Amino acid sequence: MRLHNSTEYRDTFEGGIRYKSKSFIIFIREKKTGPTRLGLTVNRKVGGAVIRNKIKRIMRDIFRLNYSQLFSQSDIVIIVNKTATYNGYDQLKQEFMNVCCRK
Repeated sequence: MRLHNSTEYRDTFEGGIRYKSKSFIIFIREKKTGPTRLGLTVNRKVGGAVIRNKIKRIMRDIFRLNYSQLFSQSDIVIIVNKTATYNGYDQLKQEFMNVCCRK
């Protein structure tokens, strides 16, 4: 349930709708078939490898636990900002769900 190659990311960036929150930018591209998939981008400016991997684990967990409430049949790419390191799990979940459950 993940985006794997650069073509999938590029298609989502170009054909998706952009939403901005305090901690990240989210691109959502709806498609006709297939499951909802997640792609994550965490820049080195966010922090060291330990911090970047922790944020990725948190975001994947939020995606997995709330999968049924998200847009159906879409690709979601999250670009994480540096401010995400200062937020806890609950705040990141709330921001993510506010954007991804708008439908």
